[in-house]
Amino acid sequence: MTNACNGCRGGHCQGTCVSRVPIFSTLKKEELAQVATLVQRREYLPRDLVFHAGDPMDSLYIVRFGRVKLLRSDAQGEEAIVDILQPGDFYGGDSLSATSFARESGAAMEHTGLCLIRGEDLTQLIRKNPEIGLKIIAYLSDMRENDRRLIHILSLKDAGRRVAELLLWQSERQPDAPLTFSQEEMARMAGLTHETVNRKLAQLKKQGMIRVDGYKNLSIHDRAALENWAG
Repeated sequence: MTNACNGCRGGHCQGTCVSRVPIFSTLKKEELAQVATLVQRREYLPRDLVFHAGDPMDSLYIVRFGRVKLLRSDAQGEEAIVDILQPGDFYGGDSLSATSFARESGAAMEHTGLCLIRGEDLTQLIRKNPEIGLKIIAYLSDMRENDRRLIHILSLKDAGRRVAELLLWQSERQPDAPLTFSQEEMARMAGLTHETVNRKLAQLKKQGMIRVDGYKNLSIHDRAALENWAG
């Protein structure tokens, strides 16, 4: 269930909250205050659906805290995770178009806060602050590289290499934090079964390449060895 939220996590004021979003980080204090009046804040509980595939997208969804997984379903109804949005990431970059629709479903992976800004308002902001537009272009370019990285992982025939490459890729996206997704979520990203991922992680742990702490807390212990494993 969603919750409209005017405040920010940890008691931050609205302007400070907006300033933590990378595409707005260069704005002046008065400009941040203006953006804060345009942004709608929403919070989601774990597993809440943020949007469905096919939904019209008239706003940019920016992750303030938490994480959102993007899901696509095949003809048999099997869901694959195509990306995980971290704080500062956003979805709906083509919402400046009047005929934009979500290509994936988005679901909260944990307690998550989003900032929503309408496409019309974003267009006006970009006209006043072209640097925002440049940051959006740079971000979308990075997302294209992420798509290529996932395609590369899925093209690998060896399951162990898929798991290793997935861990390396995700750790690069959040270098200062442990990897906090389940084996089931890893399997749905790498196109493997839960059992296969479990076996490969146990193998990597036994060889000292990774550390596993609980159900959803994993870190890379020996990156060079894991890179060699990935080939």
